Amino acid sequence: MEKPHIFIKINFDLYYPSKRVVKTNAKPEELESLLLEYLKCQGGDSDYSKPHSRNKYLIDIELDPGANTFKTLSDTGNKILTLGIVAAIFGSLNSVKIEPLT
Repeated sequence: MEKPHIFIKINFDLYYPSKRVVKTNAKPEELESLLLEYLKCQGGDSDYSKPHSRNKYLIDIELDPGANTFKTLSDTGNKILTLGIVAAIFGSLNSVKIEPLT
């Protein structure tokens, strides 16, 4: 039986950390290890694209457990900024609002 895909949706407010939200269909206790694995898998590719300058960013991460691959969509305009935001969320999971993905 195929395992369901795991989705992590990050709403990142640059200036108001209390407004940062992570929505996911993963179990809350698995979120830390999933984000760590995501960060490890991203490699060291350089991205010289100009990042989008905004106050809020949206990042969607999808894990296909069958293929053990991640897909990412974001509105940052730059892979390095996306990784930085995911790393910031990872480092502050104890203070970020985590909600079930509906």
